[in-house]
Amino acid sequence: MTGKTMDIRDAVQSDAPLLAQIWNDEVDGGTALWTTEKVDVANREQFLKDRAALNCPVFIAEVDGKPAGYSS
Repeated sequence: MTGKTMDIRDAVQSDAPLLAQIWNDEVDGGTALWTTEKVDVANREQFLKDRAALNCPVFIAEVDGKPAGYSS
């Protein structure tokens, strides 16, 4: 990753569309998920609320200011 900068930040509710896009892209062509079910923005909004209620963080990784993934 020479010359690139990675930042990790806490996810916020307004990130729900991004989380849905990342999830659905992975369902379409990745190997990180063990599901074939896509999600919508409302699903990821609830996911963020549920994680917050459990005091479990969700992080967004950004490379050079562009979203690269998330973890929880």
